[in-house]
Amino acid sequence: MSIKQAAGFLFTGAIVGAAVALLYAPQSGAQTAKDLKKFSRKTVTRLDDLQGNIRDQVTDWVENITELVKDGVNSGKKLGAEGYEQVLQGFDNAKKCVEDGKSRIEHLIRTA
Repeated sequence: MSIKQAAGFLFTGAIVGAAVALLYAPQSGAQTAKDLKKFSRKTVTRLDDLQGNIRDQVTDWVENITELVKDGVNSGKKLGAEGYEQVLQGFDNAKKCVEDGKSRIEHLIRTA
């Protein structure tokens, strides 16, 4: 159930409850007005609580997603640095092979 649906159900329930109370309550107009004010305050308090809970939940989600993104970026940086080191190591190995080959060719030329 979405948050909009929950808020809609809460609001609809509040209105239906108020209507039933007005129709079946054998009390004076002043008492009914007092009860309606009390009910409206409770409803506003409940909506404020719901809004606070939603805000807290969204904040938690944002914090969790932020943490996941940071972890992903850090992992990407680490893999990038490791890849860079591997490429440099490959170039160093290739350079060494070329130098060894050059030395062998020079030695073959001198002994020939």
